[in-house]
Amino acid sequence: MKALRFLHVATLTCTTVYAAHSQETLADATNSGVDVPGHNHAYFTKVAPDKQLWLVRELSVLPDPPVQYDHQFIFVSGYIRDNLPGLEDATLEVSGVCPHYWTSGPGKITDWRHLVVRHPGDKYGGPLKGVENELLWDMVIWWPQYPREPPYEWECSFEATTRLPDERILFSFAQNFTIKWARAVKRHPPQGVFQSETLSAPPSFPAVGQKMRPSKGNTVVSILCWSSALARASQEILVNIVDPKVDVPGHNHAYYTKVPREEQLFRVQELAVHPDPPVQNEHHFLYVSGYNAPNLPGLEDTTLELSGVCPEYYEQGPAKLADMYHLVRRTGEEYGGPLRGDENELLWDMFVGAWPPHEPPFEYNCSLEATARLPDGRIFFSFAQNFTVKWPCYP
Repeated sequence: MKALRFLHVATLTCTTVYAAHSQETLADATNSGVDVPGHNHAYFTKVAPDKQLWLVRELSVLPDPPVQYDHQFIFVSGYIRDNLPGLEDATLEVSGVCPHYWTSGPGKITDWRHLVVRHPGDKYGGPLKGVENELLWDMVIWWPQYPREPPYEWECSFEATTRLPDERILFSFAQNFTIKWARAVKRHPPQGVFQSETLSAPPSFPAVGQKMRPSKGNTVVSILCWSSALARASQEILVNIVDPKVDVPGHNHAYYTKVPREEQLFRVQELAVHPDPPVQNEHHFLYVSGYNAPNLPGLEDTTLELSGVCPEYYEQGPAKLADMYHLVRRTGEEYGGPLRGDENELLWDMFVGAWPPHEPPFEYNCSLEATARLPDGRIFFSFAQNFTVKWPCYP
């Protein structure tokens, strides 16, 4: 059982088990002993998995275990077993111990902050409906208290339960984890710290508009600025990485590209990338928040272009931000639509599969650059990151 990998197991308390219709309670209501599929250390609770009405296909929790003052992501996907009456009024209740017992809810799923339902076809928002549903939740976890003495850690637990109005359980699972403090003082959110790699040879940069070919050898490939956009206003096209290299704030190893940070029109407040570096065959999350000048002409038509090497050169776009797959804009509790106003958030998630190399060392040195532009060619934001994807268990 995955939960027993922790040195100490915190037990959920003050929970109530509901029996309804064909659902039967377990003798041990806290732990069914059955793991939840996906990137997590969770297990089903309340009733046996085959009695829960939501067949969970994937539960991804990142970072896992949670990290102090970091952006947390949870993704749940699966299938509703039957055409259930009252599905649109399903509720969610969360509870746990960290270090004291706490509970929140129950409340309608549509009323939870930063929790959104996604349906097939990239339709965000609204209640659960039909057979196939996905839930996406993200938020920075602030821990207002911290241990006053060594070892500066808490043994915690978390349980999430969704129910129909008649009290039948759609899904219920829990996870035990340890929160550790590097030092017993309050800390600000982590800032992106780029750890420069040692290159075996200085990187070479192509001319503007020329595609970069992957370099040979076991070195991390630097992202180049493949740009054919015209310079607008005070912005000038750079033929290589902005010098000096400036890190992007948040949980990432990214740096600004194309034009200096001061000339980019979007002031990035946080860029959170999980997992970082990317991991093969895992669910990936990316969150960007920040501010821009109000009334930017053409803001709603901003485009996004992705390019990089892994191990071959690739590119996607440019395409309107609102048309990119699994990329959604959020302002407050409103999901979807184009960029607008002076404060915007972007949330992206996707399961990324990758085939391993055919010979040792079974790893790829990769890079990714994301560039958003206004219709007049000015850079809204542009940043890049170098990373290595490894296959530790192959062949």
